[in-house]
Amino acid sequence: MVAALIGVLLYSFLFPAPPPLTQDEIDESVGQAMASATPPPAYSAQVYQAIFPSLVIIRSQGQNPEEEEGVGVGSGVVVNDNGDILTAFHVVADAAEIDIVFSDGTEAKAEIIAAEAENDIAVLHPSRPPELIVPAILGNP
Repeated sequence: MVAALIGVLLYSFLFPAPPPLTQDEIDESVGQAMASATPPPAYSAQVYQAIFPSLVIIRSQGQNPEEEEGVGVGSGVVVNDNGDILTAFHVVADAAEIDIVFSDGTEAKAEIIAAEAENDIAVLHPSRPPELIVPAILGNP
């Protein structure tokens, strides 16, 4: 029994317990862990990744190609399996020619198939949609 007590005391003397952590050490350790943590992507980045295959670039040309005011540039979104595109009416209003570039690089001419100028909404139909059409999911699926 005495030998065991001497053994414990000798062990405690040779291998002392580490000192308790101070609040400053804890704060520093937490700060380092937080600084090295990779934040999740922003919600807007996640939305963009989800909608990207449905996005298009729209270029419109007015009646007189020499006039800079007759050029419109905007964006739209594919809304159905036919490749129809929802966009703002002011982008294509009075356009003699409408060109579409899909997210995969496919280019096509388009025509206005529906419009509500008072609500600034137009629907375009491409002459040649891409092979893979990815309509956007609008609203809550």
